[in-house]
Amino acid sequence: MEKINRKWFIIPQKNKTIRLPRNPLLTVFAAIAIYSMIIPTVFVDITAQIYQVVYFSIMHIPKIKRSDYLVFDRQRISTLNPMQKLGCIYCSYVNGILAWAKALANQTEIYSCAIKHSTKREGQEHQEEYYEINNIS
Repeated sequence: MEKINRKWFIIPQKNKTIRLPRNPLLTVFAAIAIYSMIIPTVFVDITAQIYQVVYFSIMHIPKIKRSDYLVFDRQRISTLNPMQKLGCIYCSYVNGILAWAKALANQTEIYSCAIKHSTKREGQEHQEEYYEINNIS
C-alpha cells in the first residue's frame, strides 16, 4: 500500500482511501472485532461440511468442492510484512468459507425448492430458471 500521510492510505481496490482512526485503541478494538469472526467462521465451516455430507448424500445433490472457494495466493506477495500476510490468509479463509456456504445454500434451493421469490434481490441470480410464484397452484 502506498502511504499518503499518517491519516490516509490508498487501498488497491479502485484507488479508494481509508482513514485510520486517530486513537490507536480504536485500531485495537477494530482488530479484535474482525479477528473474533474466526470463531463463527470455523463453526460455519465445520457445520456446512457436515450438512453437505449428510443432506446432499441423502438427497443425491451434487456436492460443491470447498477447495474451489478457498484461494490462498495473496500472502505470497513479497512486499507484505508478516502481519499483512496473516491478514491475507485470514481474509481469504473467511471470504472463501462464506462464499462456499452461500453456494451450498443456492445448491440446496436449486434441488429442494425451485420457486422464485416474488421480488428480485441481490444474490438470487441462481433462481433465473425457477418457477414463478403466480404460476404455482
